[in-house]
Amino acid sequence: MDKQMKMHYMNRIDEKLSDLPWYVTEFIDSRKRKLSPTTLLNYCHDYIIFFDWLVAELKDQLKN
Repeated sequence: MDKQMKMHYMNRIDEKLSDLPWYVTEFIDSRKRKLSPTTLLNYCHDYIIFFDWLVAELKDQLKN
C-alpha cells in the first residue's frame, strides 16, 4: 500500500473515531503500528455496527 492510500485510510479512521467512545479510540491508537489501516478501518465499522445495535436493543427493552 502506498503512502497516499495509507494516509487516506488513516484520515477515514480518524473521522470514524470522532463518533466512537474514548476507549475505542485508545484501542485503535494502540494498534496503529501493528495492524494495517484497512484492518483498523474495518474495526471502526464493526464498532459502529455494534454500538448501533446496542442502542437499538436498549431502546427496545425500555419500550417493553
